[in-house]
Amino acid sequence: INCGVPGHVLKQHVSLYFNYLKNIKSENIIIMFGFNDMVNCFMGRNYEGIINEHFTIKTQQLYDEPIKSSLKTILSQVLIFFGLKKYVFNKILKKKILKRNEKFDDMNISIDNYLNDIKKEITFFQNFCDRFNIKLHLILQPSLYVTKKNFSTYEKRRFDEWNLIPNRKFYVENFYKKIDHLLSNFNSYYNFSNCFDNEKDTIFIDECHYGDRGSLIVSDLLSKIIK
Repeated sequence: INCGVPGHVLKQHVSLYFNYLKNIKSENIIIMFGFNDMVNCFMGRNYEGIINEHFTIKTQQLYDEPIKSSLKTILSQVLIFFGLKKYVFNKILKKKILKRNEKFDDMNISIDNYLNDIKKEITFFQNFCDRFNIKLHLILQPSLYVTKKNFSTYEKRRFDEWNLIPNRKFYVENFYKKIDHLLSNFNSYYNFSNCFDNEKDTIFIDECHYGDRGSLIVSDLLSKIIK
């Protein structure tokens, strides 16, 4: 059963299981994650409050400023319609990152703290799965930032666009290096970040999502894991 939810981080995957999937008899559980957690860490969000933080803020804004919030929602849909939302989001994000003026050492501390919470989460879930004879498989998902594949023209254009955000590439590479080291301590861990390295055609449609060809490659790798 595919129960993945777009945009979820690890904490939300685990919460989803205990709230909705726990009673389904399972022999294997596969969690593919990494990039969304990196984004949340990069944005300075707290791992412990990640489930409720964004929802609570949005709900409060709707209550306090209903007209302003509604206009923001309408503007967002207009930008999506004209294909401009990503461009505007990147401009705003770039301004925020420059204003934060975070040093490399501070970034590494933020990553280490975030990954320490991830380690606790996985350890807890791994112990639960072991108790009920469930095989937990952890997959580090591919990303345009860490793949060694030769970019297609489209992928190069997308990479250059997102790489305009200050420190983004440094952050992703460091996060992936550190989380790979962390996850390698668990029994059934697979790093898929290099699974597209030999592909010449376009695979990625954005920073971490891939098209049909990429889905076939990942599906084949997953089928081998659970055989």
